[in-house]
Amino acid sequence: MITVIIINYFSADLTQQTVQRLLLAPAPPLAIHVVDNSVCPNQQRLLQQIPDIKLWINQENAGFSKACNQVYRQTDSDWVLLLNPDAYLLGDALAQLHQFLLRTPQAAAVGPKVFWDADLRYFLPMNLAHSPWHQVDSWPKSMALRQKSVHYWQTTQAMRQQLLSGGHVLLRRSAVDAVGGLFDEQFFMYYEDEDLFLRLQRAGFDLYCLPSAQAVHVFNGCAREKTAWKFQQAAVAAEKFKAKHYPRSWHHQIRQRLHSWQEKFKRTPVNVAFTDGGVCQQVPHFAVPEQYQDNWLIEFSLSPHFAPAIGCFGQGAQATYPINAAEILPSGQHYVRIGSVERVHPQIWRWFWKNS
Repeated sequence: MITVIIINYFSADLTQQTVQRLLLAPAPPLAIHVVDNSVCPNQQRLLQQIPDIKLWINQENAGFSKACNQVYRQTDSDWVLLLNPDAYLLGDALAQLHQFLLRTPQAAAVGPKVFWDADLRYFLPMNLAHSPWHQVDSWPKSMALRQKSVHYWQTTQAMRQQLLSGGHVLLRRSAVDAVGGLFDEQFFMYYEDEDLFLRLQRAGFDLYCLPSAQAVHVFNGCAREKTAWKFQQAAVAAEKFKAKHYPRSWHHQIRQRLHSWQEKFKRTPVNVAFTDGGVCQQVPHFAVPEQYQDNWLIEFSLSPHFAPAIGCFGQGAQATYPINAAEILPSGQHYVRIGSVERVHPQIWRWFWKNS
């Protein structure tokens, strides 16, 4: 038996679709639990129409961590699938994830290879652990991350990971119990999964991505109208995560080491030229330099250092976002980088997306 936990927050239509796909896919027996944090009668009515689920209705928005724990503490299956309403597993992905954990006893968790679009062209980034070093941005670091991302996107072998996403992951309950349970409820939302995976690794368990199991996760698919609030929640959670796992002294030591390293080797930041795309209200197209048209990689990011970045491999003279990007891109500064798979031109596009 696999316990499935889905937390609904103003995304009942997506929750319904995700449940339907689960019920149709080949997998071990499932007990599907949906927890509603919306505090909205309309959402409740829609969720009550979904067959074959146990519905939990909260009287307040309890947050992602607490809502997941509600189900986790009241169930006892050996396996727990965490799945976002705006994510869904493809084909027999869940069966593959389950079989992988059965034959890999040291693995505490496994996740699928994840795409942004239903056509499976746009790869979501591998999850990056947030250590104090994560805050150190540089172009050489960005290029090293690009190389790792290419390997991550193209590999067909199971890969150990530093971090997985709580939005689509299968967990071994015995491992989770061994590190104190599922989520630390001081994290209202965001970073609760990173906290769990860090605890698991420190206890000697492994995390994996299984490329043959695939999923689609629509970026910002849930409660899009609350994007600004979600960014605020992420910032609050980041500070709590750093305070819990990395004392302030660590940050001070790292700054000192970076300063000493730059002085010793006379390192200076690498300046990267930007092509300014201006303000866009329609998803722009990007001209691929001729020398890359046989085999290119385009990356999209909210960060000028592309950490993290969505990636797409292709051929031809033009690259673009998927057709539904206009519906889900947050307003703000965006960055695009195009180069061959083996190397990349250090010029990137910078443009401002303005939702109409």
